[in-house]
Amino acid sequence: MDDFMFLLISVYIVFIICIIRGIYLKLNFFKGKGLCLDCNPDSPIADAIYEYVVVEDGEEVKYKSEGTTFGYPRKGKEYKVLINNNDHTKVVGYSQYVFCWIFAAFLLLCMIVVVFL
Repeated sequence: MDDFMFLLISVYIVFIICIIRGIYLKLNFFKGKGLCLDCNPDSPIADAIYEYVVVEDGEEVKYKSEGTTFGYPRKGKEYKVLINNNDHTKVVGYSQYVFCWIFAAFLLLCMIVVVFL
């Protein structure tokens, strides 16, 4: 019984962390398009360098920044990215945002199955 409670509490904590991370990304970042200039194709969690354009004070400003993404990004392809509202040099791959919500839904499903079985 102690192992079961430990597992259930651990899953619940990871679930809360995923929800908090997803809400943080939703509130503090906005969607944009970024061109992948370089990445490490050997790792599923890659640090890719993106080039993207942000409109500031009516002018288009081009940024080049490194951001973490899940999956295998390819050089020269355009991807959805999340750009920080306050500091436009901070960028995160959109796949990280999607992964937070999908993983949280999976953990919720696991908790429901475990509790009712």
